[in-house]
Amino acid sequence: GIIIKSKNNQEGLYALSIIDDDVTDGMADKNARKLLHKATVTAAATDHRLKEIVRYDLNIVNGIIGVIKEQKITELILGLHVKNRISDSFLGKLTEGILNKSSTTTLIYKPFQPFNTLKRHLIVVPSMAEKELGFSVWLMKIWNIARNSGASITFFATVKTIAAIKKIQAEQLIECTFIELEDWNNFPMLSKEIGKNDNLVIIMSRRDQLSYQNAMSHIPNYLNTYFERNSFILIYPLQVGIQDPSKVDFNYPTLMEPIEKLGQLQRLYKKFFKNK
Repeated sequence: GIIIKSKNNQEGLYALSIIDDDVTDGMADKNARKLLHKATVTAAATDHRLKEIVRYDLNIVNGIIGVIKEQKITELILGLHVKNRISDSFLGKLTEGILNKSSTTTLIYKPFQPFNTLKRHLIVVPSMAEKELGFSVWLMKIWNIARNSGASITFFATVKTIAAIKKIQAEQLIECTFIELEDWNNFPMLSKEIGKNDNLVIIMSRRDQLSYQNAMSHIPNYLNTYFERNSFILIYPLQVGIQDPSKVDFNYPTLMEPIEKLGQLQRLYKKFFKNK
């Protein structure tokens, strides 16, 4: 399932289904619309409106990228079936296909149990995450989850990243705990910390970005081996792009816009918690 969020449309959210352009079976369209309608009904129960989109394309990636560009999508959510294991090839295709062609915030969610039954969220954050453009964006989402669910939050991060999160945390009333995690090769050790009603949230990164960790390539194996009976969310934050930072021309308009928006996001962040 795919849910995408646009900053332009009145509905706020789209439910998207991509159908292979070579498929001639009319059942494909019928099944796609049936699935989208089910998503719309489910969203309506939580006071959210979805606009349904069925798109024919040569492949799923091209279809998603096309809609992202056309609708100016700001967030992309990919849902995994509870019975499906996440594979290296899935993340590989995602990275090569979507993440390398779009800086849109992308989330992969596997719900092992209903979200409202979760008691705690364990947030695993890579080193240097606080220096990325999307840091404030994903952190605000985590705070919103805590406020709306009542579940507690535990951050696993480096000393410097924890300090950056604590600095922001001081401006609001969210209670959370912090545990140092300097080396992502020790990721499997988290299996000793996670409980039955815990949700694992992993902040990822596109390759060659500041916060990228080589151990991120092992995440599918870690999840399938140590966290198979837990819900999880992988978050690929908004990032400047896939270009080599040494070759970035900061006078280039399409790069200046997101850089300028960083200041706006920080001001919005402070205003959000001031109002709360």
